[in-house]
Formats: sequence, structure tokens, C-alpha cells
Amino acid sequence: SMLPCGGGGGGAATPGGQSEAALGQEIASAVRSLLSARGASSTTPRALGRAASNSPRQATSKAEYEARQKAKIYEARHRELERDREAMHQRIQERKARLAQARDDRFEALMANVVKNSSLGSKAGDAVSRHEAIQRGKQQELYQKWDAEVSQRVEHQLVKFMSSEPPKLPDGFREELLASDDPLKVDVRAQHKETSFHRAAELVLQASPRTEDIRHREAVAEAVERRDRSRPVLAIEKWEQRQHYASPLGYFVQACAAQDEGSGSGGFFSQRRMGTGAHRVDEADGVPAAGKTKTRFERSQVVMLEGTLAKEGQSARYKQQHGTSCGAPCQDHYRYETGNDVVEAEFPCGKRMYPGLVR
Repeated sequence: SMLPCGGGGGGAATPGGQSEAALGQEIASAVRSLLSARGASSTTPRALGRAASNSPRQATSKAEYEARQKAKIYEARHRELERDREAMHQRIQERKARLAQARDDRFEALMANVVKNSSLGSKAGDAVSRHEAIQRGKQQELYQKWDAEVSQRVEHQLVKFMSSEPPKLPDGFREELLASDDPLKVDVRAQHKETSFHRAAELVLQASPRTEDIRHREAVAEAVERRDRSRPVLAIEKWEQRQHYASPLGYFVQACAAQDEGSGSGGFFSQRRMGTGAHRVDEADGVPAAGKTKTRFERSQVVMLEGTLAKEGQSARYKQQHGTSCGAPCQDHYRYETGNDVVEAEFPCGKRMYPGLVR
């Protein structure tokens, strides 16, 4: 605004009724306030940053800014991962399509080859079918012959032994079972005849065999003739309980049971260690044996060498007199113990490592 100019002394009045001195003071105060406002607005950004960093509100704004930056980074990574997944899914679909097309092409090629050589394939199929039919016929014929020559005679002897009255036989049926009746041993009998003929022909064709050679061959022939053609077994007539236990085989079973019960029960002597605690290390001399199992809670454990644990297993510890399935606590898959102490007790301690021996 324009300042009014007075023509007289300092006490002249203005149109508003104010003196010039009061108006000048008011103008000076306005100028000073204007200059102070300009100085405040011209403060440097660095000073403003220092001031803002010291305030709690500005600290919160900085944390929000870092969080927004991290969110942008994670969002960019997520978009990149989604693009990679889409590309991988597209490659998988393309590969599936190529494999399906290759499979279809191969099928079409095989079908074309079959159609082209249909006559040859049908002939080969007919030949295979005829061969299988012939083999099935041979097997059925061999079974019927074995049933008629061997099985029926064995069944007749069993029925005759078990019944009080002998069963009726058809006309021409022979009760006795001969070694030549088994059709399954035809090749074995043919090989035996051929070997016998070859041995006899060598004796005849040789110029002048010595007496020692003749005796040796006769001994060999007699040994071959008397040789067992099956594993030696106990005769069926001796399978009765009294005869079985009266034989050495039955006594062996009883002696094993007596040996398991204790050494003082009169069991037999065996080269193998048998019975309760037979494999336990003898420490009667007062010297503790080495090599025992130890854990963090127990030491000097023989484990499998104690009692009959190696033979019967850990479930024998839970065996009771009330019946079977008493070893079921060893099979509990739901309420078993867990924790660090259980693991430490289950596994043995590791070997001690010395720093000077570690390479």
C-alpha cells in the first residue's frame, strides 16, 4: 500500500484518525513478520531432514516406506515366479502333446504294418495256437496216465488199509505199484538203461580186460544199482507217535526240549551252544568282558546274549500265561514313547573323537 505523505510536522493526523508515528510502527512490525516468515520458508532441506528424523511421526513414516519397498520387491518376485510357473506349465503341456502325438504315430505305423502283413501274422498266430494246443493235450494225457497208473493204486492201498472191508476192484486192475508205472520217470529210466547198455558194451568190446578191472566195474555197477534215488526219509508206517519217539529222530526232539529247560535235566551233548544264557560271556574270574553295549543311561549291557533273546526276540519278554498275542506291546505303532531320552536310550553312544587323530 502507498504510504500517505504529510506536509506538516510529525503530529499531523491521517484520514483514519491515526498518527504517522503509530502507522510507521505498525508497518515496521508487519515487515519484520514478513521477513521472519521468509527466513523460515528458506530453511535448508538437510536441516528439515534432521528435524524430521528426530520426530516419532517421521520415524513411523520411514518404517512404512521401507515396508512398502519390501512389498514391491516381493510382489515383483511373485510375478516373476508366476511367469516361470506359467512357462513351465506350458512346456509340460507341449511335451505331453508331443508324446501323445508320437504314441499315436507309432500306433498308426504298427497298425499299418499289421494290415500290410495280415496274412503272415495270421499264419504265425495259427502256428502258435496249434503248438499250445498240442502241449496242453500232452500235459493232460500225461496227467491222466499218471492218475490211472499211480494215483489210483495209491488211493486203493490207503482205502484198503483204513477200511475193514477191502474195496471192490475193476477187472484187470493190478494192486501192486511198480517202479515202471510212473510215467514221469520215463526219461530217468531210459537214461539208466542206456548207461547200463554202454557199460556192458564196453566190457564186451574190450580185448582182454584184467581181473582187477572187471571186479572194479562190477563193484561200481552194484553201487549204482543200489544207490538211493530219493532223499532218505522215515518210513510212513513208523510215523505213529510211539514208534516215532522210540526212534533216534524222536528222541532228538525230546533231548532238544530237555536241553532248553536246563543243563541239569539230562539233555544230550552238542557242539553248538543251546539253552538259556548259553552265549553269555563268562565273567566268573572277576574280569569284565569288553565289547558290551552302553547308552547314556546304562552300561555293560549284553542285550542279545542274555537268556534266549536272540532266538525268541524282544516280544518274548512280554509273554504271559493267559494266551497268544501277548507280544502285542512290541507291535504298538500308536502309543510308543517319544522324546530325546527315548532316542538316547535306543541308540548306543558314538565313538569318541580325539582332535589329534582327526584328519
